[in-house]
Amino acid sequence: MTVKKIRSIRKKIFFKKFTVLVLPQIIPLILFGIFATVMVNRYIEDTVIKSSYNTLTQTEDHIELILDEVNTLRVNYDLNSTLTIQLKNILLSQAHSINQIQVWDTVYNFLSSLENTKPYIKSIYIYYDASSEKFICTNKEIVNIKEFYDTEWYNSYMKNKSDKEFWAETRYIKRFEKDPGYDVVSVYKVLPSSHGVAVMNLSASYINQILCDLTNYDDQKLLVTDELGNILFSNTESMTIENLNQITSSEEQFFDMRSNNRRYIVHKLESDVYGWQYISIVPAITLYKIPIIMGIICCLLLITSFILSYFIVYHQTKKNYILINNMIDIIDAAENGKSLPIMSTKSDDLYAYITENILKTFIEQNYFKTQLSEKKYKYRTMELLALQSQMNPHFLNNTIENISWKAIKIVGKPNQINFMLENLSDILKYSLSNPKELVSVDEELSYTKCYVTLMQARYKNKFTMDYRIDSKSYDKKIIKLILQPLIENSIYHGIKVKNQPSQIRVRIFNRGNRLHIIVIDTGQGMAKERLIEVERDLLIEEHNYKHIGINNTYHRLKLAYDNDFIFKVRSKEKVGTIIKISIPDNMINPYI
Repeated sequence: MTVKKIRSIRKKIFFKKFTVLVLPQIIPLILFGIFATVMVNRYIEDTVIKSSYNTLTQTEDHIELILDEVNTLRVNYDLNSTLTIQLKNILLSQAHSINQIQVWDTVYNFLSSLENTKPYIKSIYIYYDASSEKFICTNKEIVNIKEFYDTEWYNSYMKNKSDKEFWAETRYIKRFEKDPGYDVVSVYKVLPSSHGVAVMNLSASYINQILCDLTNYDDQKLLVTDELGNILFSNTESMTIENLNQITSSEEQFFDMRSNNRRYIVHKLESDVYGWQYISIVPAITLYKIPIIMGIICCLLLITSFILSYFIVYHQTKKNYILINNMIDIIDAAENGKSLPIMSTKSDDLYAYITENILKTFIEQNYFKTQLSEKKYKYRTMELLALQSQMNPHFLNNTIENISWKAIKIVGKPNQINFMLENLSDILKYSLSNPKELVSVDEELSYTKCYVTLMQARYKNKFTMDYRIDSKSYDKKIIKLILQPLIENSIYHGIKVKNQPSQIRVRIFNRGNRLHIIVIDTGQGMAKERLIEVERDLLIEEHNYKHIGINNTYHRLKLAYDNDFIFKVRSKEKVGTIIKISIPDNMINPYI
C-alpha cells in the first residue's frame, strides 16, 4: 500500500471521527441555544407587559388620586353657592364683618391644611372673575394679581377659560429675583357655576420622585403627558427619546420603536377620566441582556467544543494510524515470509482491546444468563406474593367473624358490636374483591350504606343521609368504590369540622344515555381559593393527601372511562359542597 493511499485513509478516518464526535455536541448546543433564546424572549415579553401594565396602573392611581383634590376644590368653591357668594363678598369688601372673618378663617384653614398635609401641593389659588383681580392664595391669603410674583397662571386662565374646563401646564415659579425657583405643574379647574378657576400647583420634583420609585428596570423612563402630548411629569431630568409625538399619537398600547439608533419597548395607558397618558419606555438592551449573554455563552461553548474535539480526534487518529501501519507491517511480513514484529502488550493497544472484547463477550453471556435466572426467580416470588395477598382477605374476614362470635359469647346475645363487625366484614369483602370487576349501582349502594352505618355509629347525631335513586339506575354497571370515597371526603372535610348537624344527599339518575351521580353535603364547604386549589390538584398525577378521596376517584374514573366522563366540584364556605359525576350508562368493562 502506497504512502499516498495511507494518508488518504488517515484523512478519511480523521474527518469521520471528527464528524461523529462534534455533531452530537454541536447540534444539541445549537438547538438548546435557539430554544432557550425563544423561550427567554417570550418570557421577557410576557413579563415586560405585565410589569409595565402594573407600573402604569400604579402611576395612574397615584396621579389621579392627586387630581381628585382639584375636584374637591370645585365641590367646595363652585357648587356650594352659599360659600361662593360669601367668598366673593369677602374679596370685594375693604372691611370684613365678624361673620365674614369666621367664614374666611374656615376657608383659609381648610386650604392651608390641604397644602400642609399633601407634600405634592406647593400652593392653591381660588379666583373669581367678579373679584376685582383679587384671589385666594394659600401662601399669601388674599392678594392682588398685579402685586403678586406669579401671574402666568392668570394669563393662562384668561386664554383658555372659554375653550377648556380642565387643563395642566408646566411652569417655573420665582418669588423674587435671586430666588432659585422651582418647577410646578399647574392644574386648572374652571368653576363654571361661580365663573372662576381653581389652580393647584403641584410639586414636579415630588411627583417625579414617585415615578422614580415605581420603575422596575434600569434606564426605564416613565412619562405622564396631557391630552396634547406635552410632558407633565417624568422620572428623568432630560428626555433623549425622539418622535415622542409618534408615541403619544399611536393607538397601540404595547409596541416597539427605534430612536437614536436604539430599540425601545413602549407601553402606554390612557386615562379615561382626564385624557392623560401614562407611558413606560424601556431600552430593549436592558431587557434582553440575558438572551445576549446566553448567545455569547453558547458561541463560546461551540468554539471550545470544536477546538477540544479537534485535538481529541487528532490524537485518536494518530494512534489509529500507527496501529494501521503495524497491521500493514504484519501483513507485509506474513506475505514476504519475514519475522513478525513484536506485539504491544499495553492495555490500550488495539490487539489487547480485541482480546478484551472477546473475553467480555463470554462474561456478558454468563451475566445475561444469571440475570435471566434472577428475573425468573423474582417473577416466581411476585407470583407467590400475589397468591399470599389473595389469602389475606380470607384471613381478615375469618378474624372478624371470630371477634363477632366472641362478642356474642361475652354479652350473651347479638349486639351493636356484632352489627358493626358485620358491616366491616361486608366492606372488606367488597373492597378486597376483584378491582377490575364492574358492579351494579345497587351493589355499590349496599356497600356504601354499610360504610355510612359505621360512620354514623362513630359520629352520633352528626349527620343524616338522604338517598334518592332513580329506579332505572339500580342495574347500571359502574366501576367499584365511587360513592364511598366521596362520602368519606364529605364527612372528614365538611361535616366533622362543623359544630351543627349536617346532611349528605345522594342522587343517582339517568339522562340521555348517561348516568349522573351527585353527592351533596351541607358541611363546612370550601373557600373560593381552596376550591381552585382542589380543582388544580385533580389535574396533577401525584397524590393529594388532603383530599385523597376526590383525587383517587377522579383518576380512577379517568383510567376507566378515558375522557368520556364529567367530574365537577362546587363548594361555598359555610354552606356545603356538591360533587357531580357523569359517565356512560352502557359502559362495558374497561379493564377487559
